[in-house]
Amino acid sequence: NSKNKRKTLTHLADIHALKTQQIAFVFDDILDLNAAQISRLSFCVKRDASPLFNAFVADNELCDYVSGQEGGKHAIREITELIIGLYGNYDETVLNRMEYMGKYEQYIALRNHVTTDIQKFNI
Repeated sequence: NSKNKRKTLTHLADIHALKTQQIAFVFDDILDLNAAQISRLSFCVKRDASPLFNAFVADNELCDYVSGQEGGKHAIREITELIIGLYGNYDETVLNRMEYMGKYEQYIALRNHVTTDIQKFNI
């Protein structure tokens, strides 16, 4: 529930020894815009109910990509696949997933080993 997303993003980057320019930021609200400005890549989740916000984001070039789908309709999946594609390994990722072996098996083992860290911010 951070009201200053830029400050929160900067804080998270500091905690994980990252620069904000190493972060891809996904957003869908006015409160998110100041964080989107400082991230390397910013992805806006389309909201049909917010045509003026969508136009503002596009007219002011505040994101690198606007999803074709709204939140709750696989927008994050769309953006994730796009990022994998930007890295140039979409086909390899799909093939590894289909085989459920090798690199994908290693990825699942690592992913399942990570403990989620929940942060509370008063920023």
